[in-house]
Amino acid sequence: MLASGKKSGISYGDFGALATHYEKSRFGYPSDVFSYIQSWLPLPYKSPTVLDIGCGTGISTRQLEILGGTVIGCDQDERMIALAKKTDPKTGRYHVASAENLPFQNRAFDLVTAFGSFHWFSPLEATKELSRVLKPNGWFFIVQKRDVGDFRPGCLKALTPYFTHRDPSHAPRDDDIVGMLRDHAFTEFTHYTIETTEYFTLTRALSFLQSVWEWNLVQQSDHADALHALEAYCGERIGRNGFIARPICIVVLGARRSKRLSPLASLLARSRAGSRR
Repeated sequence: MLASGKKSGISYGDFGALATHYEKSRFGYPSDVFSYIQSWLPLPYKSPTVLDIGCGTGISTRQLEILGGTVIGCDQDERMIALAKKTDPKTGRYHVASAENLPFQNRAFDLVTAFGSFHWFSPLEATKELSRVLKPNGWFFIVQKRDVGDFRPGCLKALTPYFTHRDPSHAPRDDDIVGMLRDHAFTEFTHYTIETTEYFTLTRALSFLQSVWEWNLVQQSDHADALHALEAYCGERIGRNGFIARPICIVVLGARRSKRLSPLASLLARSRAGSRR
């Protein structure tokens, strides 16, 4: 996913450095998410063209195959894409590209998705690009996991003494996202939430916590001590079933691109198309 910025030589959005833990510890998304997305696609829809932006190691990209058609994933981090290709070696599926500069033609996709990634983009630039590559009446879906229990907040509290600096505030609000989408030819919106729980073994929980962006705030020399603190905290949370529970709310925000672009969006799309010739 897209790195958001740097401070004191540390890129807190550098998920490539966390790619191995990311791939082996992250859970995918419930099937209900994909059923909901599919319910908004125009019928008949036997083979949609799908773009998954900020795809990371391809977890959501692989799940999107349930929709049929052609699924492409892109991420700006070469290490994440390399691991995605290793896990899922389909020719031409994965591309190294940022959400703000997509290497695809205008109106190329029926559906664009961003699973757990949109808040890492430069939202205005990314919105311009996804509007450009979507077909008229195509849909864009943002899917985000949000912690509703105290598992992750408690883990981050255990990590705080090892942070080199405070975590940034970088996530745009849903209302701000809707406003940007309205300005770029999106005219219909939908919102859906699913409450569920992810269950981790202790080993997987520790791997997961080394895949979150906050781990980049911990200096390498402090990794062993930080991991020991996390192990102590997580160990106390193991339930009778032998697992650690992470209650989450999955938020799905969808927007449909209108048949016509706004004058500004149309000008930008023509400019981008011309630059590819």
